Amino acid sequence: MKLDKYPMTRRNLSVLAGGGSSQPTSVEHHMLDRPSRRPSKAQPRTETGLGNAAVQQRLVAVRSFHEYLVQDGLREQNPVRRGQAGRSGRRPRQGLVRHIEQAPWIPNEDVRQRILAACTAESLRNRLSVTLAYDGALRREELVQLDVEDFEPAHRLIHLWAEATKSQRAREVAFGTTSSQLFAAFLRERRTLSGRIDGPLFRSTSNRNWVAPLGASSWSKTVEGIARRAGAPNSPDRPSPRTHCSARSKAP
Repeated sequence: MKLDKYPMTRRNLSVLAGGGSSQPTSVEHHMLDRPSRRPSKAQPRTETGLGNAAVQQRLVAVRSFHEYLVQDGLREQNPVRRGQAGRSGRRPRQGLVRHIEQAPWIPNEDVRQRILAACTAESLRNRLSVTLAYDGALRREELVQLDVEDFEPAHRLIHLWAEATKSQRAREVAFGTTSSQLFAAFLRERRTLSGRIDGPLFRSTSNRNWVAPLGASSWSKTVEGIARRAGAPNSPDRPSPRTHCSARSKAP
């Protein structure tokens, strides 16, 4: 497991490793606790316990931690069992916690129009990043790592290298007419501002980090600002493929 791709798992493993005990009860508090890393932006919640996705993440850390203890001979077996798919007529075995996959959030037409209206007030760079994200259903890290050389404007294609994807698999995604027009306009603007158009596509325009590659947190702040102005707090920073298909079907 490449932990640099899974910061939450790395953080959970650090908590477990610092506990100093191999007993399952030693991580009970860690599994039940729900600390808020961003208390100023946290929404009031009335339910108790962790969400299913958070529990699954922590179970991965607990299972990996005990696998390490078993390999080192500190435990005889791993108390956190894995789920197993049914094979040869056998019934599948469920893991400790049932995996629940929720449907992605898709804005209705009213919210979609408000989001589009909020995007018009953004800079050319931000408008391009939003359209590319929705055209290609790009993850945040994939978007901010785009290079100008990754584009084939004539065919409206983006080449995503394996190193930039979470699955470590290269793929190609298409982008639409609006993104193509914004891309050409953005390159002209960049040539005027910095005198060059090669290298990372999205660069900072702040005085402190002038022309430095844009970070993932900057993209999240952009999406949060658009969602706040549009009154759509559930807007994700990575559109799902289903959202992408819905948006493409509504395009003229």
